[in-house]
Amino acid sequence: MKNTNHFICTVKDSINNYDSIGQIYCDVNTTKQAAKFFKSHPFIKKHIGNLRYQITFKQNSHLLQDSE
Repeated sequence: MKNTNHFICTVKDSINNYDSIGQIYCDVNTTKQAAKFFKSHPFIKKHIGNLRYQITFKQNSHLLQDSE
């Protein structure tokens, strides 16, 4: 099994109080590979360049509990 890291990219809308409008996931080896993947993903590409949206990604996030 390859040693990979889990990355999550989130797009937030500044007009709607920075609510998340979507997330994309990937498993790659490096941060550079994750950035390349996210920049080429159709969902992220649609929002890049529009200052209304905040786009961030982080590594190895773990969800302990999800509220319903």
